[in-house]
Amino acid sequence: MTWTRKSAAPPYVNLGEAFAAAITGDPDWGWLLGWVPVIGNPVIDVNALCAAGPMPLSDPSFTDLIPTHPRTILEDILYKIAFAARVRAVAYDFVFGAYCEQVVSFGTWEAYFEGDVTAHQEGTGPWDTGIFAIPAGSTQYRVTYSGVAPAYNNAWQERILAYTDAGGSGRIDYDDGHSQGGGYNGFSTGAQNIPAGHGYFRVMLLAGDAATVTGHVLVEFNGGGTHTYTPDPPTSSPDLPPPHSGTYVDIPDLGAELDNIELKLDWVTQTLMFIAGRTATPPIGADDPVAVDPDAPVEIGDSSGIIITVSGIPPGVGEDFGTPVRYHKLGRVTLGTPDGWLPSFDLEQNPLVITPIPAGVTRVQVAVRPPATATVILLRPPK
Repeated sequence: MTWTRKSAAPPYVNLGEAFAAAITGDPDWGWLLGWVPVIGNPVIDVNALCAAGPMPLSDPSFTDLIPTHPRTILEDILYKIAFAARVRAVAYDFVFGAYCEQVVSFGTWEAYFEGDVTAHQEGTGPWDTGIFAIPAGSTQYRVTYSGVAPAYNNAWQERILAYTDAGGSGRIDYDDGHSQGGGYNGFSTGAQNIPAGHGYFRVMLLAGDAATVTGHVLVEFNGGGTHTYTPDPPTSSPDLPPPHSGTYVDIPDLGAELDNIELKLDWVTQTLMFIAGRTATPPIGADDPVAVDPDAPVEIGDSSGIIITVSGIPPGVGEDFGTPVRYHKLGRVTLGTPDGWLPSFDLEQNPLVITPIPAGVTRVQVAVRPPATATVILLRPPK
């Protein structure tokens, strides 16, 4: 069945704002309010969200995201990324339940349960669904047994029961233990009306006088109506400290805190610009070519890439088929940090573009087969 947007739901929402508004004052979800800022405000297409169907979390607990101690900056960053992603996933799950529904037309048979089951005469006893609520709007039920295989080809039984409440009151039997002979491997109740005032059901498979019975059971209800999705609230851990929120008594006090935030934002902005510049491709600027000394590295500096061009390639250099030409034994390239060199790799294309530059790399060395010569162009990131 297809999930669709509720008629009263907006076509687009800001995730953070919608989530915050919905959980404010909620005893089970309200503890997440302090973490809403890490969600941000991505714009959600509610129709697309509903069409994708619910994606419940495998484990709604946050306790597995609390490390013993973030020993390094990288570990702390990874923890924060994972935690923020988890909060956002919870928000998506909640918003889906608030804005999406399934509308089923009346007269449509829907499978409530389907699967292979086993009943034992002794020990674990019969297979039993337990007492469950009949889906809202249903007027009929149908239970089908197929592929039933009792041990020793003896008889087996089925039971279909209706109740007025979850405690088992007002029991009505469709069939209290109708015996199916060993020659029967299937049975269906056909369409049966749900007894008036009975909103709960129970389906069983019994071994009868056989030691073990296995079979396939399909439980269906004929009805319709609107089905909604209710997400499970994540468990609040007492070990999870809430986000810090200060109290400011006057304007200078608040101003000092705003200055601290501005300082942190400046650092974050510069860091992001550096990372974006180092990894940007293609760059928008380039230096003049630098001739390569076979025994001296070329300093890369803050460039985001390099172009290596080889001239005077001797005829003895091997060439693979196809275009661009792939060379063999033309030369090698080695990237290095201030502490040493990374593993070398063959110079297979001409010109050869390397971008982005791996983090920490500050120099490059190119060795080509004589009498060939090489030049290096440093590519500059956008400013």
